[in-house]
Amino acid sequence: MKWELRDVKVWLNGEWLDGEEAMVPVGDQGFLRGEGVFETLLAVRGQVFEAGRHAERMRRGAAVLGFEVMATGEFEGLVSEVVERNGLEGEERVRVRVTATPQTVLITAEVVEGAVGPLRVVRGDFQRWSGSPLAGVKATSYLENVLARRWAVERGAREVLFGNERGEWCEGSWSNVFAVVDGVLMTPPLASGCLPGVTREVVMEVAGELGMEVREEKRSLASLDEVREMFVTSSLRGVCPVVDLDGRELTVGEVTVRLRDELERLIGIV
Repeated sequence: MKWELRDVKVWLNGEWLDGEEAMVPVGDQGFLRGEGVFETLLAVRGQVFEAGRHAERMRRGAAVLGFEVMATGEFEGLVSEVVERNGLEGEERVRVRVTATPQTVLITAEVVEGAVGPLRVVRGDFQRWSGSPLAGVKATSYLENVLARRWAVERGAREVLFGNERGEWCEGSWSNVFAVVDGVLMTPPLASGCLPGVTREVVMEVAGELGMEVREEKRSLASLDEVREMFVTSSLRGVCPVVDLDGRELTVGEVTVRLRDELERLIGIV
């Protein structure tokens, strides 16, 4: 199904509108300067996954930028309603965008693209600054991520890993990263500058429930040369195995498969 503006209903500043009727004011600071936050959620057969955690992350991010967003209950209700009003019954992407001064709130839903599958990942010179005031904020000023991912695609990959200013592993352009080392599940700590991913958090909880040892650990980006099993996570893609890192073949191991299967069960995909 191709997503067309004329075919969808969106929620904009308290009104339900046809997509082609929804207009952002020319003075909106999200449009002018990128002052805003957003969330991307997954809905499966009408059920939105972990809307409460997304609402809380948006609230924290908006506070950093100096404005408030809707309460968690209203957030959850609206994202469910946008899915229902659009008659979507498969796997859907729900996007919530809130910008500041004047505040604009836009909620849309669209069909998720085909599954990504196993990934080829590359490392580049892209960096996060762990001390940035935007560290951990899912801000609408997303161009750095777009350019990094484009760079990866030009090299035949579908994700690029960022280090931070200390040369430590951090995150991908659209994902959080995990590695399995000697049976231990490892991921960068939030202090690295990575986004506090909702799926990252859920996967860590699931791993603990399955009896796996989980560590948030500082590691150099270069240390991934020794890793044999990796995966990345995101709200839309779940657990995505990494099968190639900079041209080096990796293994889709038991830990990755168990976590992927358990997450899909929780989401309701299987």
